[in-house]
Amino acid sequence: MPKQLTEREIKYWLTKNTPRSSCWIVYTEIERMTNHLDKTVTKISMNNNDEVQTFVPKQDLNYVYTAYMTTKQLITIFQLKNGLYFMLNNKKVAADQSEKDEKDEKEQKDEKVENKDEGNIEEKVNQGKEEKKVEMKTVSSVLIAPTLRLLLNNVSSSVRKLINLEKVSEMVLSKDDELRLKRVLGLDFANCKDEDELLNLFRKYLIEIKNLSKNNQKNEQGQTQGQNQGQGRDLSKVLDFSGNMNIYPLILEKLNENETQHIEEIIFYQNIRIGKMNFLSQFKNLKTVSFWYMYQLKDDDFVTICKSAPNLESLSVHECYQISNRVMVPVLSLLKNIEKVCLDNKVLICQKNAYQGVITEKEWSCIRADNLKYLMINSDNLTQDVIDSYLKACINLKRFIMNGLVLKRLRENTTEGLGPNTITFQAAEDLRLGFTVKKDIRIANLLKDRYEPAYSSSMLKVIKQHQEGDYSDDEDLQQFEESPL
Repeated sequence: MPKQLTEREIKYWLTKNTPRSSCWIVYTEIERMTNHLDKTVTKISMNNNDEVQTFVPKQDLNYVYTAYMTTKQLITIFQLKNGLYFMLNNKKVAADQSEKDEKDEKEQKDEKVENKDEGNIEEKVNQGKEEKKVEMKTVSSVLIAPTLRLLLNNVSSSVRKLINLEKVSEMVLSKDDELRLKRVLGLDFANCKDEDELLNLFRKYLIEIKNLSKNNQKNEQGQTQGQNQGQGRDLSKVLDFSGNMNIYPLILEKLNENETQHIEEIIFYQNIRIGKMNFLSQFKNLKTVSFWYMYQLKDDDFVTICKSAPNLESLSVHECYQISNRVMVPVLSLLKNIEKVCLDNKVLICQKNAYQGVITEKEWSCIRADNLKYLMINSDNLTQDVIDSYLKACINLKRFIMNGLVLKRLRENTTEGLGPNTITFQAAEDLRLGFTVKKDIRIANLLKDRYEPAYSSSMLKVIKQHQEGDYSDDEDLQQFEESPL
């Protein structure tokens, strides 16, 4: 029989085994999520006469353990600063049927009166009914308990299935989990009372990372979803912010270089309080950075990132929805050692319109990134024009991974060069799909070839002058006559 887990062990199990990629949304939208009028509240092992505020202000939220979210349902488990645990289950359902029927009946009567002289009344009414959309409303179910164990023991089987939640009595931790639990976890920072306590705990965490031996590193990485890439790396050099929703830049700026010199890689994961990135300058040996679900990141932040960590060799940006292809301007211009870049976002904006990308032709002409060898952009918005610009700016690019449909279109419009160097294009969905061609390649059917003017602005001026018979001197006329049409 599995041993009985402590509250901290249950919390850790939740962060490892239940959905967490939408936790940042709960932190930012908790007030709206808990403000629905149609709400059922169940208190577990609590006095029903006790007043419990079910509307949760942002400042009262302590930690979010799981967040399952679809277009029609939200299930989240979180803790307040007063120690109470909540499970919120919001659903979109059809509006009350009796009210809907009454409204439909009234609308039908009104329509019959308006159309009594036009004939085909029944047909018009039925057509109107078919076109009506089903009205939806949100119903909210809230469980509240003084301990996490009590809360989880009262979760319904249907909800358990959706969020992959085991019964507490059946939760099992591996030996590697037990090792990880002996160290500082991201969720431990939620218990800090003030800035000094946060700083001291973070310093303790840095020392623990430095002292990791290679023998006990197996599977230490990845207490949250999405970062199971620890195998094969020296984790005594990796600072993982996963699950740490309480740390903020002012704390990190107080670190000194001796405390951080062993860190070569940093993983950010939904760290909602980390905005300004100047603190990266405290990590002098930083070579690799990855961002996951950092909703607050914007294009302009990457100027600071690149200036603060100029020795970066690898950069990954995953599902950061305010980021566009413009981040590559500082990345390729300022990071002279950059070799690998990943922009993982299916809706990443690459092209403003048919005429111009988010990076202008003038900006591309100033970019030369000889060290970039591996690039992934899986956006549906990646155009052949943008691909062509990358190939010209990054002449040593060896592998370019992209959306499968973009890859297919590129293959149909690519003519290989004479070599001897080659480049490989692959599908992000399946790396076995792709093709290799000799450089320098030529890409047909570029948007800029269709929409760019046939003449430069200066030549258009000369043409206009010729048409109007207005030449300032014979040199303008000679320029026009000698120019090939």
